[in-house]
Amino acid sequence: MRLQAQPVLFQQHRRPEIADLIDEIANNETWLDYVKQASQIHLIASENILARFQDLLEKNIDSMTQAIIYAGISRYYKASGDLLKAVQALGYANSLLDENATVDVVAFVSMEMAIVLSVTGNLDMSQVILDNIMQSDCSDLIKKYANFRQIENKMRQNQPNLLEDFLESLRYFEKENIIPAIINHHKAIGNVLRRGKNYDKATEYYVRGIEMAFQHNYDHLVQSLEHDLAMLDYHLGKHNDATQRLEEIYHNSKNHYVKCVVIANAGFIQFKTGNLGSAMKNFQQSLNIATEHGVYHRITGCCFYLGKIHATQNNLELAHYYFNQGYHAAMTMVENKFPCHGDTLLAIKGYHDFAEKNSDVIHKKSENWDDLIGKSFAEMKRIFQSALVDDLLQKYHTKRNVAKKLEISERNLFKILDKKRLSGDIIPDSIMEFVRENTDANWKDLNTKFESSILDFMLIKNQHNKRELAEKLQMSYSGVVKKLGDKNA
Repeated sequence: MRLQAQPVLFQQHRRPEIADLIDEIANNETWLDYVKQASQIHLIASENILARFQDLLEKNIDSMTQAIIYAGISRYYKASGDLLKAVQALGYANSLLDENATVDVVAFVSMEMAIVLSVTGNLDMSQVILDNIMQSDCSDLIKKYANFRQIENKMRQNQPNLLEDFLESLRYFEKENIIPAIINHHKAIGNVLRRGKNYDKATEYYVRGIEMAFQHNYDHLVQSLEHDLAMLDYHLGKHNDATQRLEEIYHNSKNHYVKCVVIANAGFIQFKTGNLGSAMKNFQQSLNIATEHGVYHRITGCCFYLGKIHATQNNLELAHYYFNQGYHAAMTMVENKFPCHGDTLLAIKGYHDFAEKNSDVIHKKSENWDDLIGKSFAEMKRIFQSALVDDLLQKYHTKRNVAKKLEISERNLFKILDKKRLSGDIIPDSIMEFVRENTDANWKDLNTKFESSILDFMLIKNQHNKRELAEKLQMSYSGVVKKLGDKNA
């Protein structure tokens, strides 16, 4: 079996660097599930695959075994929300398959590719690969997994009358007693029933799946099904119940990807119901997780909705900041061969719509920060914060009023004033001008805007060399990348 055409998303063969992740991957729940699945299909023994990570690093094992392991590493990255690294690992796994690879190994790796394509919205190409698997001579078990993924894709394409197909597939996996597959079928069947507005029956399948996942210690599947129950509450109009359930998952989960998704969905529900303050807080939290932990494909949606919220509140410069960040995140995904669907398309369209209506904000003269060159990023922030507090004290007279205006505690305000007193900084003209023109937002938004303006200016000054910029600003390279939202790093 061979793919007739290599999906462009996986046409990269760079070997992932995993030396620092060996222990983390080997003990990860998603990885262990993958190992069980691979061993059930008789591709590799569980004990073998777990014990030979060091051999993998030293390239002392055959290419087929390496391919299976790297496909599992791809699944680990996907479960962590880092689709860029998931694609890289899977592309490398596929490159290892030569003419000696068995049909089962090729089919299994191909199915992992189809799953990633589905997640990214490329359902047509995913179906082509799954059809190829179904027509091959691979094992019946692999075909049953592929069949289940095909039905899932049809559900995502809103095709009707899929319930019996899912139930028939479920009966097979129940007969084989493959617990994770059985739980995933309950999730999928619940989703089909929810889409058909059979809410009571959908709840039954979700709850049954949760009970089974809990019984067998599949925590990540429990959280996934709890998320679906929350979204069912949303469709039933139980908005408070939905957001409460999502926030509980957020606080209980240790998985950054899960936390990123559920808190953004809580923000989405609040946005739709007009609770913009809570929505902004939750989208910002999701965006922070996405940028700090490599959940890059979630950045586009968060930035789009933050832009929409600020635009609704007529805070156009901050709206432009978020729309612009979302646009660049979306274009980075497209440049990495991800399809222009869903939130990626939403972010691109959102930026262009905003720019068309607010050209005066887009083309406003940018700040000139020449008088800050030579200072560290930390110094710039300290000076800005001191100048801001000084200016507001003149306007609002008391520290309590200033803290209330900035939406920070008086304790934090006193810390800022102490730093100012000890530093003896002279305030440059550029910062004074920025402060005078930007005092309407709260503390967090003002700092975000200042940092963005500084970094954009200094990046141009350093000819877009991020390593040189990090050195000049006395920051770590990773810190600069995160601040700039560079999704290629």
